[in-house]
Amino acid sequence: LAALRRRLLSTVANPELRVVGPNLLDLLSTIDQLGTIEPEAGIARARKVTEEVITPLHTKHLGPSNKPLFEQIEALHTNKHIPKNVYSYLNTVRTVGNLSVHYQPKDLVRMTASDLKLIGFITAVIIEWYITSADA
Repeated sequence: LAALRRRLLSTVANPELRVVGPNLLDLLSTIDQLGTIEPEAGIARARKVTEEVITPLHTKHLGPSNKPLFEQIEALHTNKHIPKNVYSYLNTVRTVGNLSVHYQPKDLVRMTASDLKLIGFITAVIIEWYITSADA
């Protein structure tokens, strides 16, 4: 994760790339700290980052939408605006994020630091695609 974070930070420093909101990179700088303190908060934050990626993409390619994240991801995928691997990553962050923010009996769902690190890594890959893809 640290190597991917460094690569992303150097990529974002490239002035030819799109401007990336501070919340996208903030997740990368705090993911390790949140993993030991409050995994559910970090996972919820990662889900919010996916919304910050998907909402402008949907607006750019398909117009503004107030639809849920799931429907926006599906529409972008159906219309071939996101690659299949990114589609899978987005749905993973979305579904695990849902488990994190919606009530779940603690004996059935318990988010851990390992869950957060995995979701953090997947989110970093999504961000990398978003800031480097010409189609995004």
